[in-house]
Amino acid sequence: MPVSPLNNEEPALYRNLGKTHFLESDGVYGLPLNRLPCSLQKIAVTDNEPRLDRIQIAANIALWIVLHSTSYQIKVMAMGLNWGHININVSNLEASISFYEKLGFQSFLPGIPYLNLSRDSEAAVPDDAARSLGLSVGSRGRACIMQLDNGFPKIDLTELSENNQHEPLSNQDLGLVRICLVSEDLAGDYEALRSQGVRFLHPPTVCHERLADVAVCVDPDGALIEILQVYLDRWGPFLG
Repeated sequence: MPVSPLNNEEPALYRNLGKTHFLESDGVYGLPLNRLPCSLQKIAVTDNEPRLDRIQIAANIALWIVLHSTSYQIKVMAMGLNWGHININVSNLEASISFYEKLGFQSFLPGIPYLNLSRDSEAAVPDDAARSLGLSVGSRGRACIMQLDNGFPKIDLTELSENNQHEPLSNQDLGLVRICLVSEDLAGDYEALRSQGVRFLHPPTVCHERLADVAVCVDPDGALIEILQVYLDRWGPFLG
């Protein structure tokens, strides 16, 4: 059987692969089949068996989803987990909401109900929830949940009244140091954001083998947001 590209022109092939190789007739890891790009090619099939092994297929698809998905919940197959949210602690809730609105985020919910926090007025986090999150019992604050294109993960902006907070991590530190947003026009987005007062660590930079361009901006409290423009048509040698 000839090499067949993984695209929406051959749904029967997807369904055939799906019986044993991660794909299902209604989607891939929750992503509809017709959202997969033609550039995820070279998954060849001979007698209904893929040339690439199951791990390689999963890795290729997962890489594309990570680089391009902003509006789908990505299921972790082994655990049945879905994306939920990323929490960012802030010193000034309204200033941070304004900043993330510049990046295209919108308010999803004016508060975090399960923590008893609202945007409008400061309230106490319930003691049990505070203990579970490693907060001091009696912690108070305000919050707002933001979203980008109705997608996941959401961003929970949380302003706590505690005074012993530390500076955010840098890209040289251990742990979660930045989040990444995908752009279709990094140069244009960079100029637009700079004109609104958004600070960047460096102008857009061409990455290794011209696979992507990247720039990192800084929120009002120093949290890092990477903005990445990916040229997936150049990723063929790395995707198998």
